[in-house]
Amino acid sequence: MRTTLVLMMIGLWASASMAQPGEIYRLRPDDQMIVSLYGEPTFDQRLTVAEDGTINVLLVGAINVQGMTADEVRREIERRLKEMKLYTDPKVVINLQTFRRPRVFVLGMVNRPGAFDFRYGDKVMDALSLGGSYIADRADLEKARLVRRDGSEFPVDLVKLLEEGDLGLNYELEDQDALVVPEQVDNRVFVGGQVLRPGQYPYRRRMTLLDALTHAGWNTERGRLSSVFVARNNEDGTAEKIPVDVIKLLNKADMDQNIALQPGDVVYVPETKTPDVRKVYDVVSLYWLARNAGILRSLWKP
Repeated sequence: MRTTLVLMMIGLWASASMAQPGEIYRLRPDDQMIVSLYGEPTFDQRLTVAEDGTINVLLVGAINVQGMTADEVRREIERRLKEMKLYTDPKVVINLQTFRRPRVFVLGMVNRPGAFDFRYGDKVMDALSLGGSYIADRADLEKARLVRRDGSEFPVDLVKLLEEGDLGLNYELEDQDALVVPEQVDNRVFVGGQVLRPGQYPYRRRMTLLDALTHAGWNTERGRLSSVFVARNNEDGTAEKIPVDVIKLLNKADMDQNIALQPGDVVYVPETKTPDVRKVYDVVSLYWLARNAGILRSLWKP
């Protein structure tokens, strides 16, 4: 339920962001434009913004246009033409032909990892939405981070951002940012004994015994739910065995039995002491065959 609410929150955030008014585009390397001067057809030029953010305009020279709007570039060219006294009232027209939107990489434990175009003003929650949100059982939300193209990193505790509403962690995106949601590798719980899928499972905040049993597919027919226990190593080095009566939890809603788990806990479902009828039948059948083997041989006369 908590995960569903968080996913709905991300979807609503993305919808609200998409509903904002159109943004003002700012020029970037590889953008292409046609620069024209009214009344001067020979002035027309098709220019591409270089990697250093500059364009070379006829008569004017190099202009660093990275981060500028088309209108700001127009005014700058007109200003320089006036300063050079080439024209008294030049009318420059800028037509953007192709432009590259900024991109963000959403990596790690998300449903759709990859590179995505985003809009200026978009933030971390928008990037997470583009990546299809996090994988609930595998993402280490507290250790997510935003990596800039210059290598600088900003910790993004997604638990605080998504569940506690700390919008100070909802950083505005920059081109070539990478939002990295790592996998939980240290935090695990182990479920063993008479369960359908014994093994280790990612630990999540506020994980309980019922969560662990659900991951493991619950007990087999031989599982003794009244005698489940949790083995735990405490920080002081001591070991602890916590008995849990799952029958009371299920039949009497005794929530005290649904204990909160900690990373490294081992949940064990022991085998019932009741004889296994199938094994007893197999043993009896073998005994019967052995006992009557002689009689059968005596009846067989080739």
